[in-house]
Amino acid sequence: MKKQLTFLRAISLVTISILLQTNCAPYLSEFGASCPCKDGWKCCSEKCIPEEDECSTDGGTNGECSCMEGWKCCWDTCIPEEAECMAEANRACACRDSRDMVSADLSEFTCYRTDYQCSALALCDDGYDCDQHNRCLCTDLNLCGIDCTTDCICQGETVCDPSTKTCRQPLMCLDDSMCPDDLLCRQTGGFINYYTCQPPDGSEVGGECLRGYDCNSSTCYTNICLQFCTANEDCPIDQFCSLVDHGELGCVVDTDCIESCDGLDEYCGRNGTECLNNYCRVGGDCEGDCGLSIDRPLVGECLPPDILEPVFCADNEFVSTPSMAGYCMIYQACWSDADCQEPYRCILGNDLDVPPPVSTGLCARSKL
Repeated sequence: MKKQLTFLRAISLVTISILLQTNCAPYLSEFGASCPCKDGWKCCSEKCIPEEDECSTDGGTNGECSCMEGWKCCWDTCIPEEAECMAEANRACACRDSRDMVSADLSEFTCYRTDYQCSALALCDDGYDCDQHNRCLCTDLNLCGIDCTTDCICQGETVCDPSTKTCRQPLMCLDDSMCPDDLLCRQTGGFINYYTCQPPDGSEVGGECLRGYDCNSSTCYTNICLQFCTANEDCPIDQFCSLVDHGELGCVVDTDCIESCDGLDEYCGRNGTECLNNYCRVGGDCEGDCGLSIDRPLVGECLPPDILEPVFCADNEFVSTPSMAGYCMIYQACWSDADCQEPYRCILGNDLDVPPPVSTGLCARSKL
């Protein structure tokens, strides 16, 4: 009997030795994985492969591991089927083309080709433009942008466009009406006069600031957040509505207006040279068109009717001054023409002269 036990024990040791040499045990671990592997190896479709090798999944969910029945793959780890697979904190969305890598340029996370250097004689493929570093940067995000079809995180301030499953800059906004109820239209950090919908986590009126993006009101003057206004009637009794730094309107104690400007419907504008009462948001507020500069969208002015060009935009539209005066625009942000209803199309920020160049825009139609 002892000889038989010794023989069986020897057979078992040999079997284990063979299994270790194959780097994979033939049983399911407590975590549901079909092959627990030694250090430097990982489980891939019931086989252990070197850690640096790429694993092509055979149906695992959200990761590269093969799990037993009742378990599912969650970022290379098997978890119970009923458990929720949370997004992996550091798992960033990747470029749509496997030859590309992600590079952050001007807050726009962009894909660039890694297997090719461009020049005046060596042009980039369609969808790419050659930059100053001789890299082919993706310009057609639908073709070669960052793919967010899987459960991954778009990097920086980019968000996933649900219609194209591409990471893009967040849609621009012109005022709070374009944002969900729990968000405000505020300057985007790092860039003057580019507005997006953001949480109200900035400084309140009276708080300290360096620029408008530090304030919930987007109005910063002499390092103090001011109350936004469109006319004197919006301000406390001892303050006046005036145009301040970077083209924002705010309530101030003293104005630099060269003329009296204390009417309830007035504000001091144009660098203190004129008292105005022509604030507007759409053409319905004016006799002619409402002119809005996209790089300071909180301030609109009624434009004098053009006798030589009597065609006006509709009451719910405005014109972007000065670069896009030939277009009637609406308060609808877009990434592409698909986001706009007829007869509008998407005019991107690059065409609107919004600094820096951005990949979101507004729905607009030709004025004529």
